[in-house]
Amino acid sequence: MSMYKIAICDDDLMVCKQLEDMLHMFEKKTGMKFDIRVFDCGEKLQKDFHESDHVDILFLDICMEGINGIDVGRFIRNTIKKEEIKIVYISTEASYAMNLFEVRPFQFLIKPLEEEKVFSILQEAITIMERNQKRIFRFRQREHIQIPECDILYFEKYYKVIKIVLAHGQSEQIHSTLKSVFEQVSKDTFFYSHQSFLVNYNQVQRFMYDHLIMKNGDKVPISQPKRKEIREMQMKMEFHGGKDGSI
Repeated sequence: MSMYKIAICDDDLMVCKQLEDMLHMFEKKTGMKFDIRVFDCGEKLQKDFHESDHVDILFLDICMEGINGIDVGRFIRNTIKKEEIKIVYISTEASYAMNLFEVRPFQFLIKPLEEEKVFSILQEAITIMERNQKRIFRFRQREHIQIPECDILYFEKYYKVIKIVLAHGQSEQIHSTLKSVFEQVSKDTFFYSHQSFLVNYNQVQRFMYDHLIMKNGDKVPISQPKRKEIREMQMKMEFHGGKDGSI
């Protein structure tokens, strides 16, 4: 069984303790194991991100002195480019939710925290992470090749050739069609931004009006007929539980 790394960042130490206790209760209830780290300010959290390896789930307070939660979210998405971290924002006011599009949060918690809601978010996040680890795109060239879907940024059509752009600067080419590729990949993760591009939603760093900025910095066009559809998809994914899940 995997051990998941979870960080809590809130300048209210009572909230940190409450969340930590809930996480331990969830461990006992499910048998899962967590590596938990607690931070009382955004500055310490950012310093830790520079020095350590990875966090799977981050419970992040919005209103903190100094570097606030939204600034930390921008740092995670835009500076260290960690799209895979599931950010769960915490606030006393639901009105903040509409200001969080750009940092692509996983969920939103309102104080006072409810154990049932925290448990539900944990289970949802873990289910998605486990599912994503199992998703594989398979194709045959001279040999059978398997690529985890989470490593694919996008597919691009060049005549009868499909370029597969991968994380870490790599790419592959296959002789196929985008229609055939789309039939093989997860429909709840990949979408058409253009007739020549099939994109992994979880690898999009920023949604612009007429293009997408991918995690590796590439710009992928959004065709005019797709703009409204993609905007609606983004809103559904961000605010109705569709992150890394069903569109």
